[in-house]
Amino acid sequence: TDSAQTNAAKVMWEGMVAWALRDPEHYVYVWDGTGESGCLHPVRSWLAFCGHWAAFCWGADPESHLRRRVVISTHPLNAAQK
Repeated sequence: TDSAQTNAAKVMWEGMVAWALRDPEHYVYVWDGTGESGCLHPVRSWLAFCGHWAAFCWGADPESHLRRRVVISTHPLNAAQK
């Protein structure tokens, strides 16, 4: 996510997430750094992303991007990674 949290950036990231979820050679995760120890959460579908993670990732607080990340990888990552 970007620090300005512009609508254009949100649309761009949503497009990238949708593309990566359709491509079997890509993996999508959300990194949650809001707790004591940050962790990766796998995102397995567009429905899961829209239903839960999208609101979390964009957040209402302008500083929310500092502790939340969308990760797109060509390799499966350990969901327990920090």
